[in-house]
Amino acid sequence: MNYREKDFNALNITARWLDKPHAKHAYEFACSYSASDSYGLQPKKVQHIIQHQITSTSVASHWLATHFPNSGTVQIVYGSDCVCVVNTQDFLQHWDEIFMPGRDDALVIHNLSRVVLCYCHDQILSLGERLE
Repeated sequence: MNYREKDFNALNITARWLDKPHAKHAYEFACSYSASDSYGLQPKKVQHIIQHQITSTSVASHWLATHFPNSGTVQIVYGSDCVCVVNTQDFLQHWDEIFMPGRDDALVIHNLSRVVLCYCHDQILSLGERLE
C-alpha cells in the first residue's frame, strides 16, 4: 500500500486504485488536458478555464462547491502509476486533505461530465470543460 492509499484510508474515503495498465491509460488521457508549458489546463483542449488561488480552505471549498459537479465519481490522477476513483462527494468534502501544498500536482476528471480540474502544488485550482 502506498502512502496515498494510507492517506485515503485514514480519511475513511473509499477509493478504487487502478492497476498499472489502467492507471497509465488514465494518466495519458488526463495529461492531454494539461498545459505543457506551465501548470494548469491546456486551452486548446479545455474551454471556459477559470482559476482560483487558494488562500483560504473555506473559500476554496465554496469555490469548488459552486463550480464542480457534486454527483457521480471522479478519477484523481497523481501520476502514471497512481490513479484512483472516488465518489465526488468524498472528493469535495476532503479535497484539502487529499492534496498537499508543495507536494502534489494532480488532475481530476469528473466521470459524468466534461469537467476537469487541475490542482497545482502552488495552491492553484484550474477548472474547465473538456472539448473532447
